[in-house]
Amino acid sequence: MIISAKTDIRLSYADDCPGGIVKVAHKVVRDIRLICGDAGSDAADQYDSSITIAFGVNSDADAIAGKREVYSFTVKDDTITIVGSDKRGCIYGLFRISDIIGVSPLVDWSGLLPPHRDEIVIEDETYISKEPSVRYRGFFINDEWPAFGTWCTEHFGGFNAKMYEHVFELLLRMKGNYLWPAMWSACFACDGPGLEAAELADEYGVVMGTSHHEPCLRHGEEYRHLRGEGSIYGDAWDFRSNKEGITRFWADGLARNGHLENVITVGMRGERDSAILGDGSGLADNIALLKDVLHTQNELIRKYVGDPADVPRMLALYKEVEPYYYGDDKTEGLIGCDELDGVILLLCDDNHGYLRRLPDDRMRAMNNGFGMYYHFDYHGEPVSYEWINSSALPTVWEQMTTAYTYGVKDLWIVNVGDLALNEMPLCYFMDLAYDMDKWGAIPDTEVYLRRWMSTFALDEKDTADLARMYDDFTHLLHKRRPEHLDETAWDIHNGEAREALDRIDHILSVLDAIEPKIPEENSAAFYELISYPVRAGTDLVRMWIDTAYNRYYASIGAVCANRYGDRIRQALITDKERIRELHTVGGGRFSGFGLAPHIGFKHWNCEESAAPVISTVIPVDGKAVMVGLITGNDATAGLEWTGHPLEIREFCYKDGKRYAGFFTALCGTDPVAYTVDCDNSSISIDKTEGILSPGRDLIEHIITFVPDKSTIS
Repeated sequence: MIISAKTDIRLSYADDCPGGIVKVAHKVVRDIRLICGDAGSDAADQYDSSITIAFGVNSDADAIAGKREVYSFTVKDDTITIVGSDKRGCIYGLFRISDIIGVSPLVDWSGLLPPHRDEIVIEDETYISKEPSVRYRGFFINDEWPAFGTWCTEHFGGFNAKMYEHVFELLLRMKGNYLWPAMWSACFACDGPGLEAAELADEYGVVMGTSHHEPCLRHGEEYRHLRGEGSIYGDAWDFRSNKEGITRFWADGLARNGHLENVITVGMRGERDSAILGDGSGLADNIALLKDVLHTQNELIRKYVGDPADVPRMLALYKEVEPYYYGDDKTEGLIGCDELDGVILLLCDDNHGYLRRLPDDRMRAMNNGFGMYYHFDYHGEPVSYEWINSSALPTVWEQMTTAYTYGVKDLWIVNVGDLALNEMPLCYFMDLAYDMDKWGAIPDTEVYLRRWMSTFALDEKDTADLARMYDDFTHLLHKRRPEHLDETAWDIHNGEAREALDRIDHILSVLDAIEPKIPEENSAAFYELISYPVRAGTDLVRMWIDTAYNRYYASIGAVCANRYGDRIRQALITDKERIRELHTVGGGRFSGFGLAPHIGFKHWNCEESAAPVISTVIPVDGKAVMVGLITGNDATAGLEWTGHPLEIREFCYKDGKRYAGFFTALCGTDPVAYTVDCDNSSISIDKTEGILSPGRDLIEHIITFVPDKSTIS
C-alpha cells in the first residue's frame, strides 16, 4: 500500500461504532497527512488513488474472541482492516497505523512531528496483537500547581474537557487506559464543565480513578466546597461523628459517575493526604474504622453501581494504611477481610522509586488483584521533587519488573506531577506495562532510549549519542533530587565534583552538537523534552558545585572564591532565562511548565528555600599566597610561623602511574611569582613555576610518580 498527498483516505465503520473510536480514526488520518500532506481540495479529481481504513469492534471474531484490548490488523491491497475485541483494542489498532508510519505518541502533546515523506509505504500483513501485560495502566497528574495549573488556565481556561482531550489522546497513544486526574484544586467530575470530561473519558475508553485518599468517585476538593453548617454532607471528614453525611457524600458520587467506566477507590484517609484518625490513634481503632468504611462503601456500590464482585475496586496501601492491612502480633489486620474480596490492593514504592512491599504467599492466596503506585514526582516528606525528570530508567526497569514477577499485574499507576518534563520516563513506564515480555526482557535500558530518541529523525550515530547522553544526565540527577541539592552533594576534595563537572561538559558537548540538527518544526518539542531539562538540570548541579568551591576558597582567603561567586549569580540569572525560553518556544505551547520551585529546599517542600549563600573575599594588601591539595581540604601559607607541610594521601591511577596534585591561590592584591622544587627523580610536576595575579588567581599542578615512591618535598 502506497499513500501520498493525492491518496483519498476513506473511513469505513458501522453506524453503531462508538464515537471515541471514530474520533481516533480521524486523528490517525491527520497523522498520515502530517507526513505526506493532502491534495488540498475535497474535489475527487484531486486524488489519483484511494485507500480504505475499515474498523470496528467484534468480540466474537476469530483469534481475538474473549481477549482483553486486543485487535487484528490486516493490510491487503488498498484496505487496512482493524477489528478490536473491545473499544480500546480497536483504538490501539488504529494507532498502530501511526506507530508503523513513524508518528510519535507525543505528536499532539509535545508537538513532535514526523519528517515529511512524499510517499508512505505500508506492507501487506496480518497481525494479531497481544493482551496488555498489566490490566490497568496509567498515570496520575499531581502536584499540579503552579506549573500544570497555570498551563491549563492559560491554554484552556481550566481543568476542563478541552484540556483532557489532549491528555486522553496521549494516554491512548501510549496504549494506556487508566487515569487519576489533577486534584489539588480541581474536581474532574465538575470542571468539564459538569460531567463533560468524565463522559469524554468514557467515550474514549479511558478508565477513570481517583487518588489514594479520594474514595467512591468523589474528589477531595468536592468535600471542601460542599461541607459546612447546614450542608447535607455535614462539616467534618469524620466517619465516626459524621457517618450519615459522609455516607451520603459517597452515595451521590457513585450515583453521579457510577455508570461510567471506573476503578473505584475504596477505604478512607484523612483530608489532603493525611491519616484518618491522627497520630494518636491505635492500630486496632483504625482497622475497625476501615472495616466499617469498607462495608458501607460496598453496600453503596451494590446499590448504585452493581454487584461489588463485578465492579473494579482498589484499596491503596499507602503510607499509614499499609500497617492497617498487615496488622501486627497483637492486632489482626485487614488481610483476609471479607469486605476486600475481589479488591485490587495497590502497593506502593517509597515515594522515591523503590518498592516497599510485594505480595507474599498469604496475600496471593486471597481473592485479590495487585497494583503498584510508583513515583516520578513526589510532594511530601522527607523530600519533594516536582520539577524535571530525575528518575533513571535502570531503576524503573529493576523495580517494575520485580513487581511484575511477584504478580503485580492488575494495576500500574505512576505519579507524573505536571506531566510535561516527565514524558520520557512515562513512555518507558507505559511500554513496560503494555508489553513486559518485550521490554522487561531488556535490562539494558539504553536500547529503549535509542528507540525513543529515534523519533527525532537523526542518523544512527547521533541517535545513539543522544540516548547515552540522556542516560548519563538522568544518572547525574538521580544522585540527589535537584530540589534538594546543596554544596554538600558533590565532594570537591576527593575528585567527585571534578568527575561530575567532566560529565556535565561531555553531556553538553553532545547536546551542543546535536541540537542544531533538529528540524525547525521540532525545535520547540526538542527544547521541552531534551534541551531544557538537560541544560537547566546540569546548570543546577554546576551551580551547587561552584557554591562548594566558593565556600572552600573563601575559607582560606583565596580571591578565586569571588570568581565562583560570579558564576553562581550568573547561574541564577540563566535559570530564569531558561524558564522564559521554555514558556515562549513553540508560540508559548509549554507556558507555565517551568514554574515549579527547584532551588535550595531546606525542608520537604519549598517553604524557606533559598539560593546559595555567596562568600566574598576582599584580598589583603600586598603579596599573599595559599597552597592547598587538589584532593583534600588542607591548605597552608607556607610561612615559618603559620605553615605546615602538606601530606598527599589520596591518589588516582592511570597507565601504571599514580597522580595527585596541589594548587596555588592568590590571596592578596599584588602578583606573586613562585617556583616549585622537587629533589626526587621519580617524581615529575607539570609546572615548576608560575605567576599568580588578579587575572590568574588559581593555578593547579599535577604530580606524577611511580607507585610506592611517594616522597615529595
